[in-house]
Amino acid sequence: MVLNQMSNPEAAAQGGGLVQMFQEAYKKQLTTIIAVTGAAMAPAINAESATNPSAFEKLVVRLIPRPSPRSVAVGDVVAFSNPLDPASSHSLMVRRVAALEGHTMLTTDDEDYAERVPAGHCWVLADNEELSPPDVIDSRAFGYLDMRLITGRVVYRVRNASDHGRVANSPVSEAADAAVVEGEVDVEAIAAGMPAE
Repeated sequence: MVLNQMSNPEAAAQGGGLVQMFQEAYKKQLTTIIAVTGAAMAPAINAESATNPSAFEKLVVRLIPRPSPRSVAVGDVVAFSNPLDPASSHSLMVRRVAALEGHTMLTTDDEDYAERVPAGHCWVLADNEELSPPDVIDSRAFGYLDMRLITGRVVYRVRNASDHGRVANSPVSEAADAAVVEGEVDVEAIAAGMPAE
């Protein structure tokens, strides 16, 4: 059944509201930019931090409004609120997803035992294998990460106008993010004001 909007002003108003809602959603950015310091994710991110402690990179984060195992995969680099200080808006961390809900992990304690990742959670690790707690904070320090703390997936990194590139994520996520990277990453704008090489 097709409603005639001319004879039904309520339907016309609702239809107009839906159109406006879709137009607003279409204009909304799918990414945000964050800056990261430290060597926790080196060499994939901020590799220069090994020799220059003040080094930083800007990261393009694809926003994920409702993170779940359907939108986040093992191998993805995610930005999330620090679970040790979730109220702080200036406390984002970046780590790689190592396991998702339902996955079984084997502990490396003296008493090896299997442990299942609980529903709605994941296990995240720093990429830099030379660092371990307390020198780096990841799931080894804070335990399972509540997926609701995830802001999004890191899809691109920029050190300066000539040193930039995609961040390696799971193949499924890289394919899903390709159009977003193409449409929203403006290296010149992101690198503006950053130190040259």
